[in-house]
Amino acid sequence: MKAVFALPLLLTAPLAAETICPPPPPCAFLPVNRPCVKDICALEQSDLYIQLSFLYWLAEERGLEYCMKNTNALLDAQMTLYKPVFEWQPAFRLVLGSYLPKDNWSIDASYSFYLQNIRSAAKDNFSQGPFGLLSVWTSPDAFVSSNFYALWQRADTYWKLHGYFFDLMVRNNLCNSPALSIQPAFGLKMAILQQRYEVRYKFGNTITTTGVAENLISSSINLKNRSFNIGPSVACGTHWSLDGHWSFNGTIGGSILASNFGVGRHEFDVSSTAETQIGTYRFNDDFWTWRPQASLVLGAEWSDCACSPIKVIHYGLKASYEMQYWWKQNMMLRHIDAPIPQSHTLAPLQGDLIFQGLTVDLFFDF
Repeated sequence: MKAVFALPLLLTAPLAAETICPPPPPCAFLPVNRPCVKDICALEQSDLYIQLSFLYWLAEERGLEYCMKNTNALLDAQMTLYKPVFEWQPAFRLVLGSYLPKDNWSIDASYSFYLQNIRSAAKDNFSQGPFGLLSVWTSPDAFVSSNFYALWQRADTYWKLHGYFFDLMVRNNLCNSPALSIQPAFGLKMAILQQRYEVRYKFGNTITTTGVAENLISSSINLKNRSFNIGPSVACGTHWSLDGHWSFNGTIGGSILASNFGVGRHEFDVSSTAETQIGTYRFNDDFWTWRPQASLVLGAEWSDCACSPIKVIHYGLKASYEMQYWWKQNMMLRHIDAPIPQSHTLAPLQGDLIFQGLTVDLFFDF
């Protein structure tokens, strides 16, 4: 008799398991990745999360100007400065994270890669006027004669940047209200920034000093600038929920990085008097210093939850404007002295490097 009464309970048990979790929305989407789940069914929240990001960024660096051109009379010069034309490039980021057992803490590691290759050129035919291009990278005493009046018909540049970014962050999701959460974070940042910059000047004019005519053929300067950066990082994120699916978010962060720079310069100059004159020299340096870095992210997010009997799976899509500012990353060496014999004073440019553009994130908590 007891078996007869127990049979309906056994038949309805699978249905009860399927409906233990009420229909969506069971989640209040507060923090960036993990929702604060309403404990209706005592569900176990997600343990891991993954984020795939598509980046479409523009990288710009100060101090890469490569030539000047006079656009006015010779005795009333008005110079126009030429710099590389920076371009937008795609890149990617991968984030893997895990939630810690207590108090909404989580830890994640991210890897980002960015590659930039751009070529730029300027030209000025001597037949169009007594102007020409003025080099800003050639050594002041590169040729036999003083090159104060050296002019060129063409200048070409090639800038290559490889950026590798690694972040290890610990975060705490503070659900301050049904509409707002704050996410403080701290951790370690590491970045390897490899740069090569090539400048070519061709088809120069003829300089005459002390009765000797010197025809300028070419001047080539190859520069390298590699930095290894590592140090503590902090950030603070906010997440403002508009309704069950849409939200605005923003993050501001900064780092103080110990930076090791390896810089080098190789110059190769060719001219001719009675015979071809070739001059070349190399210079390399390696040093440690400190560099700050800052970042900003502003964006909008759509997310949703899928409930199962034992898990809540959170997924979503976020589009943001992201900016990273790296102070004094351009330490390429340029001459700053007058053409004094045996004077080869070089100084680093100390130009800032800026990344900015669109970041699209696809994330899952599972």
